[in-house]
Amino acid sequence: MPDTTLVHCGRDARPAVDHVSLRLGARRDGTDANLFLDVERVHRAFLKPIPSVDRDLMEVAAYVFAADQAVPRGGPGLPADGELGAGWRRRFCYHVPVRNPDVWRSAAVTDLLTSTLGFLSDDEYEFHFRPLASDADFQGTVRFDRAPYDELIDEVALFSGGLDSLAGAVDAAVVRGRKVLLVNHRTNAKVSGRHHQLLAGLGDHARACRPVHIPVWLNKEKELGRSSLQRTRSFVYAAVAAAVARLVGHDRVWFYENGVVGLNLPLSAQVVGGRATRTTHPRVLNGFARLFGLLTGRPFAVENPFVWDTKADVVRRIAAAGCGPLIEFSSSCVETWGRTVDHPHCGACSQCVDRRFGVLAAGQAGHDPGRRYEVDLFTGPRGEGKARHTLAGYLARAEEVRQDGPAGFFRRHGEVGRVLAELPGRPAEVAAQVYDLYRRHAGEVRAVLQQGLAAAVPQIGDRSLDASCLVRLVVDPQAVPPPPPPPPAGPRNVIARRGRGWFVRFAGGDGFFYPDDLGFWYLDHLLRTPDALVPAQDLDAAVRARQAATRQRVRTLIAVAERAAGFAEGPGADDAFDGRTRDQLKADLRNIATLLDTYAADGPDRLEVIDELRARRAAIEAYLRKGTRLGGKVRKLADPVHRVRDRVGKAIRRAVAAIGDEDKPLVAHLQEPVLTLGNSISYRPPPGTTWAAVWSTAS
Repeated sequence: MPDTTLVHCGRDARPAVDHVSLRLGARRDGTDANLFLDVERVHRAFLKPIPSVDRDLMEVAAYVFAADQAVPRGGPGLPADGELGAGWRRRFCYHVPVRNPDVWRSAAVTDLLTSTLGFLSDDEYEFHFRPLASDADFQGTVRFDRAPYDELIDEVALFSGGLDSLAGAVDAAVVRGRKVLLVNHRTNAKVSGRHHQLLAGLGDHARACRPVHIPVWLNKEKELGRSSLQRTRSFVYAAVAAAVARLVGHDRVWFYENGVVGLNLPLSAQVVGGRATRTTHPRVLNGFARLFGLLTGRPFAVENPFVWDTKADVVRRIAAAGCGPLIEFSSSCVETWGRTVDHPHCGACSQCVDRRFGVLAAGQAGHDPGRRYEVDLFTGPRGEGKARHTLAGYLARAEEVRQDGPAGFFRRHGEVGRVLAELPGRPAEVAAQVYDLYRRHAGEVRAVLQQGLAAAVPQIGDRSLDASCLVRLVVDPQAVPPPPPPPPAGPRNVIARRGRGWFVRFAGGDGFFYPDDLGFWYLDHLLRTPDALVPAQDLDAAVRARQAATRQRVRTLIAVAERAAGFAEGPGADDAFDGRTRDQLKADLRNIATLLDTYAADGPDRLEVIDELRARRAAIEAYLRKGTRLGGKVRKLADPVHRVRDRVGKAIRRAVAAIGDEDKPLVAHLQEPVLTLGNSISYRPPPGTTWAAVWSTAS
């Protein structure tokens, strides 16, 4: 079970050794800020300010990305453990100041935010939002390379400077003659010169439809750069693009990425879950779109037009538009800090490998010289570590697709099921498109491989090649390294509380995270006490007792404060409701308001107490609404036994419905007569079905 990393954000976030402190500023100006989001003069460019909810969105994304970089896999103080290891999954608890706290605290927004980020990075997230004390935290706007802004924009697209985003810009501006606004998020100036060359070349080819460019800088102090993985970077890209799009009246942004990288099925059984990056997975893009729509109350779309393209298809788009010379100036390598003018690509990371295969398969080697890669694709040494395993897995998957056929492909890659619900079309048709995409990609890899082997015949003959290079991996089976050992297997059936959510796995399949809900508390009790007939009231009492124990520290702190203030304990949820009860509850609401004012003045150390008080206030207000009619008169409520039965049943059905969105086999398992609801509730599974509360990071 990973430890929780507290992340305190905002100008008032104090440095400490027991949490990550992110102090946002617009630029390095001598303040104590350690995170800088520089979006200059947007009101001058657009003649209007950035809406406050979009400013919140960009800052929340910046905080998430900065913490992702500041905490290596394994937790604070531990080195990153690469693609495997017991410390892979992390748990973050953010305390974030925002301008629109009511919007961000809504259950729909927080649930969608945590679930989308959880799927994106394979971590657990919890957010506490508080009002922003002063808007001085954010003074930046957007900097244009042309000003003032005075042109009609047809499309807004993300522009990273890689091959895929270059192809998207070419397709929009050069091929379709659209005026495209390119949004670019940068974390360092290392590739700025190459971006300027790309933009200049795009302008020359597009002419009247020369793209408009918006660079947004996000930098941090060195002490926050402890991890090179950037799984949450797409959240920053999408957040900035969405904010800019809404300023020009658009409700859609384009996120160009070839389908093999976008779907990104794991290269091997050892690279599972979030360890195969999901930065542009359809589920992530759809999650972003729904989140952005919820924040503003208007539908929004984040779309990937290249989802059925291979990397070679993307390169062919650039070449067909007459923009082949621009390929050389695009940047794909993730190791940007180690690159040089002579070697802008390392040649060893997965992005470089995929780029090189795609360029060669598209016949564009002349526009992407091999000398620009530090490690040659075919003959360059790769050592014994991650680079060698990455290449071996890349080749192995292509060969497996070629040999297995459709049936074997889907058996091997169960994660395809997550794609079917996220893309338009009938599931069978979408599945066929997924297989065709990987089949074509496998054919391209095989064709490039055959060409490379033919060119290396003289070196094969004199045995002068390094044992770790691609050619030796293919022609000499002894040179292929053994795969890393698989992670230890966890229990087949698991239900476990993690942070403010639940991890559930059924029958040894994929595990899923769900936002906290009372129904999962009930399910947890039932699943781990099979064959028992439990009265609804007893189940409710057991769960309430466990919840109380879980939050005992916070409850104790509140109780001490209440006793000191002379507050009396109010009635329970199932006590008789009468005029005296109504008056007592209203008095409790006034007392809670006093406590909230007191704790708000104490600063961020009391955030958990404030959350608990607000939850208590919401529960009392809901109970008052049920028990009073117009004019404040008391309404007779249903029998307490029936109320408990209905509450428990509705909560369990709600949890089962949430599971149904992710895990169809488990929902099928939980149908009657296995799970029965009524005055008494039971879970009677087939013999041998047991559930554990133990959850390993390998699960």
